[in-house]
Amino acid sequence: MDELLKKSMDNIEKTTRTREVEDQIYVLKETIAEIWAAKHILKNFTDIRNEALKNLHRSGVSVKELSEISELSTVFIHRVIK
Repeated sequence: MDELLKKSMDNIEKTTRTREVEDQIYVLKETIAEIWAAKHILKNFTDIRNEALKNLHRSGVSVKELSEISELSTVFIHRVIK
């Protein structure tokens, strides 16, 4: 009887461990997909922001003004508009 109980408990433990691993793999895959989507969205908005900076600078808005508006450094803005 003790042997049967031990085998049963071992089987439950193994099944539980397997389920936990499967759950964590699922979580990992889902988070990777979400991070990829967020990076894609960030790139799109960064491109839009950079284009707006370039257009505003071409329209006569100074780098200093753009820096104040965007809270980006003037050095960074110079890199973007070049």
